[in-house]
Amino acid sequence: MKKYIILAVNPGSTSTKIALYENESQLFEKTIRHSSEELAAYGDVASQFGFRKNLILEALAENGVDPAEINVVMGRGGLLRPIPSGVYRIGGETAPEAWGAVPTSPEDTWNTVVCDWNADGYRLPTESEWEYACRAGATTAYSTGDTISDNTGWYKTNSNRRTHEVGKKSANAYGLNDMYGNVWEWCWDWYGSYGNAARTDPLGASSGSRRVSRGGGWLGSAQYVRSAYRNDFNPSFRNNDLGFRLVRPQV
Repeated sequence: MKKYIILAVNPGSTSTKIALYENESQLFEKTIRHSSEELAAYGDVASQFGFRKNLILEALAENGVDPAEINVVMGRGGLLRPIPSGVYRIGGETAPEAWGAVPTSPEDTWNTVVCDWNADGYRLPTESEWEYACRAGATTAYSTGDTISDNTGWYKTNSNRRTHEVGKKSANAYGLNDMYGNVWEWCWDWYGSYGNAARTDPLGASSGSRRVSRGGGWLGSAQYVRSAYRNDFNPSFRNNDLGFRLVRPQV
């Protein structure tokens, strides 16, 4: 593994906290205190930059660190405004706190959510991504063949009418557990017809009123947990056999 030396800086109102890391291992940390008399010499926070920088350099020198060996400097606070980020956007906003209360009934504003497919954050899988992960290279009804066994997933005949801790059944060939049963899993796509044309990595219908769910739940029989079985719910629907699985694409 390549070695990275990372300096983390957390400037507070009366202190500057620093920590030095080699990859994920902390080498040292220090809190540098600033008296009110020291800070009174500066008109605003921005003018404290040189003062605080010199104290950080002194702390590094005390610990035998050459600043030229540091690969990354990361900090908190400062003069920059927060950088917009996130996978989902509603009304032009990526911050969930700007979206308002989570609706409990159909809500037109939340239904306008768009996904940034170039972002590297966590999101719901598309329906095609979900089925690809579920099949794990198989073309049969289940990733294990044309019939399902008790060791493949939780469904009506073995669930005892309740959800179960994840990972208690065998993983598929891609190392994924609980693709069959336990809880239905939300997908990004609006529910709609596949169409006849062959497509690669489809994103589903462009609009709709119900979202796709896949995988079946603890209450359903074996036919409802097949790799190809499709279901759909209103986006505001909630139930004790409905959940989700997140993906994070490589971009």
